[in-house]
Amino acid sequence: MHQSKSGRCSVPSLSKKARDTNGFVLMKHFVYILQSKDGAYYTGMTKYLQDRLRRHNRRRGAKFTKGKGVMQLVYSEEHSSLAAAMKREKQIKDYSRKKKSALVRSFSWISETGA
Repeated sequence: MHQSKSGRCSVPSLSKKARDTNGFVLMKHFVYILQSKDGAYYTGMTKYLQDRLRRHNRRRGAKFTKGKGVMQLVYSEEHSSLAAAMKREKQIKDYSRKKKSALVRSFSWISETGA
């Protein structure tokens, strides 16, 4: 952070980010599901989805994904708050495999149709 002559702090790297009506930076949080070659699902949460996917595939992600090889992104959703993303991540992690598979299939259909 930098302090200007007026005494206000600014974060130059965030100046081009979307802001709400009060000037606060709007951060996006993503909940995602990855699938390994053996069909295993991994559910996670991040602010930087593409970077996180690269880290998983370079085996620098979670312990679960390190031994699974290349992971494919099969589902993601965006949340405007960390609390909402954390709540949704826990909800999906508690899903049965059958319910996660249905969620992934519905996402695939939406992605393909552009709906």
